[in-house]
Amino acid sequence: MKQLSIGFLLFLFFGFNSSNANELKHRNTYQLINRILPGKSSQFIIGDLKKEASKEAFELSSKNGKIIINGTNELAIAKGFNWYLNNYCHTRVSWYKADPIIAPNVLPMVDTTVMQECRFEKRFFLTIAPLVTRCCGGNGTTGKESLTGWH
Repeated sequence: MKQLSIGFLLFLFFGFNSSNANELKHRNTYQLINRILPGKSSQFIIGDLKKEASKEAFELSSKNGKIIINGTNELAIAKGFNWYLNNYCHTRVSWYKADPIIAPNVLPMVDTTVMQECRFEKRFFLTIAPLVTRCCGGNGTTGKESLTGWH
């Protein structure tokens, strides 16, 4: 039993580093990046930004060939990713799944650190869209799928 406990502690100490913990914590954000830019999520480092008062914010920078996006929460990080796409990749992500996302093959680095406060005045779209489709006689997926491609 003692050997099993020591083995478990060694696994925790050596086998589970902070990089893995960070990837697990921000798994959904990495999946979002991979969906928008297939195969390029490994070029990003996602991290946390300390929240001041009730303000949400993101910070963009680059280091060692990676794009770093820190945010006060996942929504702020997603906003930072969108800001990066708009201002560095010069592309936009549409709600319509048929609209292509055209991004450069080599992702541009962030030349100077960008820090921006987020204003989220309306957070209702993903809550209300399925409800409206159901109320209008749909099956709850038709409108949502044509906009985002989500199933």
